[in-house]
Amino acid sequence: MARIQILELPMVHVGDVSETPFLLVIDQVDDDTAEDITHWPEDIATRIGARQVLCLPGTVDIPANDLPPSIDEAFKNDVESWAAGTNETIMRIVEAMSGGTKRTPSPRPRNDGQRLAAERTDIARDMDRLAKWKHELADALGVDRTRDWDDIRNAAAGLRQGRDEARSWARHGYEIGQKHCSWTDHGVAPAWLTDGWPPHIDSCEHLKVAAEYDEALTRVRNLPEQPEVMDAQHPDPSGYLHGYGVAIREAKQASSEPRPTAYERGGYIASADDGDNTDGATAS
Repeated sequence: MARIQILELPMVHVGDVSETPFLLVIDQVDDDTAEDITHWPEDIATRIGARQVLCLPGTVDIPANDLPPSIDEAFKNDVESWAAGTNETIMRIVEAMSGGTKRTPSPRPRNDGQRLAAERTDIARDMDRLAKWKHELADALGVDRTRDWDDIRNAAAGLRQGRDEARSWARHGYEIGQKHCSWTDHGVAPAWLTDGWPPHIDSCEHLKVAAEYDEALTRVRNLPEQPEVMDAQHPDPSGYLHGYGVAIREAKQASSEPRPTAYERGGYIASADDGDNTDGATAS
């Protein structure tokens, strides 16, 4: 429990007036009392007439306050009782000057230092682990380790976009790959079409061919049905315009409709590029 003591300083003479200055010493200050003291007015020492207020966590025994050994026990008890009452009175004065009602301190753990030290250790360990993960992720994505998280995220998004693009082209070019790359003997989609997809369209030359086909078909579908320019001296401009429009519409229709397979055409199952069908099997 905190104690309040008065440490008298040497007497000061100012003219005909003598004054004994003193310090207000508060020792054995615990956490709760220290929190209360932080709410005291800054001029608390001036208000109570002291030169300064000293707050100490340890115990300070002021020799000037000790009683002489010659004083009997009864008188000593009376003096100590008076000192205890004085301490309580001073505490009430201090509380009144600091706002009246004593503020109830919020409970706080006694081991704040240990807790904060443990938190700093955990934060440092987490930062090291995060930096290690970032370096590993940057290496896996093929970017510089000094790049920030936005660059790493964009690189990962680019890889995902490339993967999705490769999957799309793989579905588009599966028929070509089945015929020319021997992906399967039974017309069943290979595992990489559903699981282990190729990392990029360049992984298969036939996927690149399929991409070129698709680009060409797109250009056909975007052709205008009327020519932008034509020969002004053309002998039959109306027939030319009609034939041009018919041809473009036929091309667009052909580019949008699926091509019949060999089975639908009633021919051999194997394509013509595979050579003669040695077993002579035809679609039934």
